[in-house]
Amino acid sequence: MRRQKEAADVFTAVHAAYHFLTTNNFDYKRWAENFNIPPMQSLEDVLVMALKGADPYQIEMLLKKRGNDLESIAGQVATGL
Repeated sequence: MRRQKEAADVFTAVHAAYHFLTTNNFDYKRWAENFNIPPMQSLEDVLVMALKGADPYQIEMLLKKRGNDLESIAGQVATGL
């Protein structure tokens, strides 16, 4: 978990530097409040992992990182969305 935090910090710093260099009047404070690292796996990838028998706790962790929860996914599946 510590390495993930360190990697996220480096990614954020590099991303901020890129925007600083390529944007006029770059407002770091406003940018930092709205910036989040996008999930690496698509929802489809996570669901395929679940169907292949991946650890349920890992699946739940990935869904939480994506901003999803099991109840919302179940509701979407039930309604066909």
